[in-house]
Amino acid sequence: MTLFDLSTNSSVCSVTVGNSPSHLAVTPDSSLLLVENDTDATISVISLTDGSTKATIDLTLSGVTKGANGITGNVAVSPDGSFAYVVVFPAPLPSPPPAPILVSIAIPGFTASIPGLVTANGTQAVGNMGISFLPDASKAYVTFDGNNTYEITVSPFAVSPAIAVTGGSITVDPIGGLAYAVDAVGLNALSQITTSNNAVATQHPTPACSLASTTAISPDSVTAYYTCPGSNFVQFIDTATNAVTKTPSLTASGSTGPTGIAPATDGSSLLIANSDGSVSLVTSLTAVTPTVTMFPGPGGALSDAAHRPVLLKFTPNTPQNVVTGKTLQFNATISYAHQPTNIAWSVNGVQGGDTTHGTISTTGLYTAPATVPSPATVTVSVSSFEIPVKSILYPLQSLSASVTILLPVSVTPKPSSLDLSIATTLQFTANQS
Repeated sequence: MTLFDLSTNSSVCSVTVGNSPSHLAVTPDSSLLLVENDTDATISVISLTDGSTKATIDLTLSGVTKGANGITGNVAVSPDGSFAYVVVFPAPLPSPPPAPILVSIAIPGFTASIPGLVTANGTQAVGNMGISFLPDASKAYVTFDGNNTYEITVSPFAVSPAIAVTGGSITVDPIGGLAYAVDAVGLNALSQITTSNNAVATQHPTPACSLASTTAISPDSVTAYYTCPGSNFVQFIDTATNAVTKTPSLTASGSTGPTGIAPATDGSSLLIANSDGSVSLVTSLTAVTPTVTMFPGPGGALSDAAHRPVLLKFTPNTPQNVVTGKTLQFNATISYAHQPTNIAWSVNGVQGGDTTHGTISTTGLYTAPATVPSPATVTVSVSSFEIPVKSILYPLQSLSASVTILLPVSVTPKPSSLDLSIATTLQFTANQS
């Protein structure tokens, strides 16, 4: 597994995982990488702090076996970072095929359990499987090649009736309103699922893709993408119309076999892992013909790609008190963002604040109002447009703090000294304006 630095367009380091790594997922706090290893039937849990292996999770409890043919599956981390789902099939499949197995992995602890089976309707799944969570982590979608798609309710565990969508990859958009699944076995089907009612709109894009691979959705949910290694291109889909708008080819750049795809958090580019071992960067996404640049990769066939989630930290994040007219300094640090200086400070949801509730500068200096507002407690927060709105709810990222505005208190008298060597008394008076 290789870490790639987009600022220099070069690989930073390689980390040893299991045999035949095929899918990966990063925890929302950017601390851990989970890699699904087909041949070993394991999940490698890698620390992104030092590259060490935190755990190796055995998936054979699900009935799959280790071996040259391995398994085919996918892994996804819940948006709140508390657990991961892995969906697996043994490969090659027996006949009749078993139901797909869903494995739940607790984070932290890395203990594996099976919450339940996903009905396969007796139809053989012939290739990859996709899995993706809704932003609030309440549900997940699982899709199978040559099979159907299912909606899984996390708690209590429940599986929806089959949704007539066949696909080897599925992605829920950052807002949670829709999902896209692509067929990976040559049927050239692209399906949009409305998550509120599981209504399906399926199209067969032109030009046809001979072997679709993975799908992704832009941070603003406006555009969906999927890779086509058999035809060596990427297709852009307008989510409002569900129509293909662009088909950038990788041929001219010299790379072949686009598989994994990951949009940048600021929406400016696409990172593509190629089966020839190279990495492609697609920029100028709004142009009629986006720019495709190929960079040498680590070698070997690459099958998946992901961006480290943007991590925003905020201090102090505990309740604070400040006197009217006085100041209070807040600080924020942001990691893994493409535009790290573009963060916004707000008071009670108003960027920069106002005279009633207090103002805050671009450097996080809060100035309390001249009079106490009603209510007297306000909320100071910081955000980045590179973090989806719903991710502000992640418990792993403290992005706001309450501030209570107090009236100043004066104490009289203010003697310059007081001789405590003799018995004496002195009357003080406190006054609050």
